[in-house]
Amino acid sequence: PVEVYPLNTSISIEEVAVAIKEGLTDIFKNVKVGVVDCPDLREAPFSCCKPGLGNPHEGAVVDCGGVALLYPKVDLTKEYDMRQIASIVDDHPHNGGHSDVESTIYPPSSTTSSAGSPIDHQDSLQPDPHNHAFHILGAGSCAYSVTQQNGELAINCSEEGEPHSECGTVGEDTMPERREYHSYLSGPICNVFKCTGAPGKVLRVRAGARMDPEVGSDIVGTLKSILEKAFPHSVLGMGGVVLVRKGKVMIHVMHDFTVK
Repeated sequence: PVEVYPLNTSISIEEVAVAIKEGLTDIFKNVKVGVVDCPDLREAPFSCCKPGLGNPHEGAVVDCGGVALLYPKVDLTKEYDMRQIASIVDDHPHNGGHSDVESTIYPPSSTTSSAGSPIDHQDSLQPDPHNHAFHILGAGSCAYSVTQQNGELAINCSEEGEPHSECGTVGEDTMPERREYHSYLSGPICNVFKCTGAPGKVLRVRAGARMDPEVGSDIVGTLKSILEKAFPHSVLGMGGVVLVRKGKVMIHVMHDFTVK
C-alpha cells in the first residue's frame, strides 16, 4: 500500500527562504539564505548522479518501510528498488499518472498515518520497464542481499549508468568501513528525495557558528522545526544535499543485526 500526502504548492520557494533565514538567525551567527540556480551537482564536492534537483514543486519525499521492520526482529526479506520508487511516484494518479498501486491519499491537514507498511520486494519491486528519468538522494539501510550484513546506505542514483551510492558497515574488528554500493536496492528502511535531476532554482542555506552548543546541533531537525512554526497548517517537503565545510559531525554506523 502507498500513502500520499499532497504537498502545498501555493507556498513559493522565496517564502520558504525568508522563513528559514529568520529562523536560523536566532541560532547561528553567520546565516545566508537565498534562491539561486543549482550548481552542477555532478562536480566535486557533491559528486551526484545528475546536475540538479529539478524545479520547485516537482520533487517528492518518500519513506519506505520503517522501524517496525527492524524491531523486535529485523525482516531481511524487505527490500526496496529505487527504480520502482521513481515509477510509483511518477505513475501515481496524484501526479497525473495511471498507476493501479493500492494507495490512500490524505488531506494536507491529516495527522493520521500507518507509515511503515512494507511492499513485498519479491511480489512488487521489479525494475521499471519504462525507464523513468529520476534522481534519488537519501539515506537508508543496506539491502542484505547486497552486503550480507547491516549497513548505513547513502543513496545517490538515477536511471543513467550505475548507482553512485556508498555504504558504511562495521567490520569484524568493530571499525567502520566505507565502500561503494552499486545497487538500486535499499533494505527495510529508507528516506529519500526523488526529483528529475534537471537544473533549476534551489534554496542555498549557509549557516555557521552556533550561538548555543545545545541548540541547532541537528540541522535537519532545526530546519523542520522552523518550517513547522512558519507554516503550521501546510504540508511541506524539502530535499537536497548537505555540505560540511568546517567543524565536526556526529554520525553513526550500526553493527550487524542480531540473529536472536
